[in-house]
Amino acid sequence: MEELKWMIPIERHLVVRTSFIKMFLRCPAQSMFRYFRGLVELPRSYTTTGTCTHKVAEHQNKYKLVKGRDEKLSTLQDVFNEEWRVRRGGTKWETYERPDEIKTHCLKRVLPVYYDRIAKRVEPLYVEKSFSLEFPKVNATITGTIDLVTRKHIIRDLKTKGRVPDWMDAFKSVHGISYWLGYEANFGRVPSGFILDYLIRTKTPKHEPSEMKVVKPHEISEFIKLIENVVLQLRQGLFYPKRENNHLCSPKFCGYWKRCFKGDWMNTPKDGKVFMGNDGKEST
Repeated sequence: MEELKWMIPIERHLVVRTSFIKMFLRCPAQSMFRYFRGLVELPRSYTTTGTCTHKVAEHQNKYKLVKGRDEKLSTLQDVFNEEWRVRRGGTKWETYERPDEIKTHCLKRVLPVYYDRIAKRVEPLYVEKSFSLEFPKVNATITGTIDLVTRKHIIRDLKTKGRVPDWMDAFKSVHGISYWLGYEANFGRVPSGFILDYLIRTKTPKHEPSEMKVVKPHEISEFIKLIENVVLQLRQGLFYPKRENNHLCSPKFCGYWKRCFKGDWMNTPKDGKVFMGNDGKEST
């Protein structure tokens, strides 16, 4: 049997994002293509829609934090429209999709629901705050960004969905626990709770918030052990395709599907460079 070697030696400090951890848990091979070979695939329509909506929420929350009042809906629609203009050409559209119709639906139907049901009801305390978590046993730092913390110290994460979500998502969320620990470690206070705000982009859009989650001590212990195991696996280059019972493993949902099914996932990088930028450039 070939001797197992380190792709990234334990002596080298490793910095990875929470987005990498989430992708690794979904499919280690996918995370290897994206973060260790720097292969950035064009986003799908739902990703572009979510990104544009997130930009709107970021603008609204920062404006309200500074001004103490809500931004105008028309201005938020302009923010969405401009972000859409920038990202439309870099999106992988399905043949049956109509980008103009999707944009119009978001502007006229989805954003008003966000504005009335979420934006007006939230009082921001922190907006787009970066955090870091240290894991000395594996010589690694996990970084992330908390989108919004309210004055009641509730962490809220906005998600856009094309259908009603799985209500267990908030309770299984690795991001949620990382936000919880990141807030405590970087801001010196235990959060009051964590909520996923689902903005459902159906014909008649609606807002469906999850129940408020409070992270328990045993979940924190599990999270720490999970991160340590993931980091050790990536240090050893143990990437593999997670195909069984994974509906996301398909040409429709994974841009790496063709190369992966040809066996390209076995070509593990030798240098251990980490590509964490959205454009695939190596992080510094």
